[in-house]
Order: sequence, then C-alpha cells, then structure tokens
Amino acid sequence: MQRPVTHAILFAIGCVAALGGCVAIGSVKKSVPNAQGSGVQVAGAAAPAPERPNFWRGDSVRGGARILVSLQDQRAYFFKGASLVGESRVSTGRAGFETPPGRFRIIEKDAAHVSNLYGSFVGEDGKVLRASVDISKDKPPEGASFVGSPMPWFLRFSQGFGFHAGQVPRRPASHGCVRLPAPMARHFFDSSDVGTPVLVQEEPFDPDARVNGGRWPSMEVPRVKGAARKFMSLISFDHGAGAPIRRGEPPKGRAAAPR
Repeated sequence: MQRPVTHAILFAIGCVAALGGCVAIGSVKKSVPNAQGSGVQVAGAAAPAPERPNFWRGDSVRGGARILVSLQDQRAYFFKGASLVGESRVSTGRAGFETPPGRFRIIEKDAAHVSNLYGSFVGEDGKVLRASVDISKDKPPEGASFVGSPMPWFLRFSQGFGFHAGQVPRRPASHGCVRLPAPMARHFFDSSDVGTPVLVQEEPFDPDARVNGGRWPSMEVPRVKGAARKFMSLISFDHGAGAPIRRGEPPKGRAAAPR
C-alpha cells in the first residue's frame, strides 16, 4: 500500500530537478543584438557593454588637432596634441554608400554647407513636393526647384565625403559622410583647420589605452595596432611636423560623388 505514495514522492522530486535544470540553462542565455539590431539568444554570452557617452573637453587644451573615425565602432575621436579631448557617436555611410577608409586631411570648412546632390523638390509656394531626392537620378516635377539638404558645420576630408551635423542613429545611415550630433559637430568644426589630419579605419579603437595620466605617448600608443598605430606614429604632436599624409581615395570601382 506504500508503493503509490513512494512513486508520487519520486515523481515530485524528478519534476523539481527537471525544473531546476531548465532554470539553470535559461539563466545563462542573454539577448545579444546582432549587426542588424535584432536579439539573438547566445548561451553564456555577456550582456553588451553600455555605449560610451559623447564628451568634449578641448576648449582649453592646446596642440595640433587630428581626428580618428572607427567605422566598426561608429565613433569619432578628436585629439589635441597628446590628449584625447573629444569623443562622439557617429553615423557613417550605409550599404552602397560606404565611407571610405584611409588617411585624409581636412580640405574645406563650411559652417552653412548645403548638399548639391541630396535634398528636396520644392514648389513655387515653398512647400516640399518630394523629400529625400537624389538630383543626379530624380527628375523634378514641373515648376519645382531643388533645395539641397543642410549640412551644418561641414568639414570636407575628401571629394564627396565630410563631417557634418545630422541624424545619428545607432548604425551607418548616411550617403557617405560622417554625421555627428550637432553640438559635437560644432566642436569638431571649431577646433579643426584646413590641413587637419583625419584617419578613417575599419578596426575598432580603444580610447582607454592611455598612459601617463591620460596622455598619449609621443611615438608609441599601447594596444593600438595596424592603421591606428601607423597614423599616430606619422603625425607628431606639433601639428604638421610629421610625415605627410596622402588624401585617401574612394574604393576602386566607385566614383566619388559631390555632396
């Protein structure tokens, strides 16, 4: 007569053990955003690190300016002399309009730049008839005129590519330019001159690889490899005293379009 009770107890213990096993397995699964932004369950994966905040601390710092952009991180870094004085989230060129990696210099500054390629068709009454047009491909309606998109605080670093204020989603979304939030675009603009070196690299960049109280060493940057190390070693901290940097070119097979 005790057998049914014993079976019931054993069955209950088995259920608890099975439930405990499910909880343990589920506890190590975390949602990790993939490149498209959708959640993917990955067993044992750590939660994504919080995004670094934008900052600017360069108004009272002296030294030659230079700018580094990481396409993978979608971040831009502004240096003065040996100091990292500014960092910002950016939005670079989307698929088909990729921002070209390479070494460049600022070749134009225009605080009130307007695109000569992208914008809107506007009627005689000033109303927008069609937005987000490409004047090289789209034909304006009868009686309409083309009005280029504003690109405030524009810093051109190659024909067809530059920094400017604009919408900055958490992904590449531009026609090739490097968009910054308006306050950061203003800081970059005010602190740059024609000739300021620019490095656009595919690789991530580690802004925490700093020594000597947060200052970069003059000729060697710890934990920075590849193009970033070469960039740092070529440019002395006295602006322009290092080896010359060639302007970069768009990838082969793709013509540079005016912006």
